[in-house]
Amino acid sequence: MNLESGLMMKNKKGFTLIELLAVIVILGILLSISVTAVNKIRKKQNNENILNVINSILTGAKSYIAEHPKFWNSTETKEYATGSTKPELPEFGETVKWINLKEVIENSNFDTEKFPELYYKNGKKKDGTKSIFVKYCENKYKYEIVYEYNTFYLSDCGCEEQFISDHAFKFCEANNKGAGWDINGKYYDTSGNVDSKKDINFEK
Repeated sequence: MNLESGLMMKNKKGFTLIELLAVIVILGILLSISVTAVNKIRKKQNNENILNVINSILTGAKSYIAEHPKFWNSTETKEYATGSTKPELPEFGETVKWINLKEVIENSNFDTEKFPELYYKNGKKKDGTKSIFVKYCENKYKYEIVYEYNTFYLSDCGCEEQFISDHAFKFCEANNKGAGWDINGKYYDTSGNVDSKKDINFEK
């Protein structure tokens, strides 16, 4: 090694410990921001997917009703509506008829393995499939299909318009005309105000 090359190597400087730590911290912050953003997008997409599945269930129920005209003449639903053997739906009275979700699933292309909690009680097949409910509208020419999610009754807005107070509802609240949920599961009351206590949050 000659004198010139030795001096060049001596003058070369590496990264100090502080510089390395600063780079690591910056990379950590950037990674944290990107992971958080991706998780938010993923959770939002998951919410939308589940709400779309519920919408498909209600659409499947409409198809079932159309293909089974005798459905409206069934008398077994009165027993359900009065709560003698099954729990009574609030405020629906004897106008309620019910469909076992099993009937809808068998005639549709639902992937019940992906979101079992949407099809089966307590999310378990052995507990049996859920039921969805049909109630007449006030004018009797329309009907409303109701799906129970946790403590909420989501309807297909069959008795009212989808647009209320400038909000495009994905689902209406079955017992509260003029209120409902948007595509993200955010709840709006009859005045169009947000009520986060009733938001549908699938992230939990």
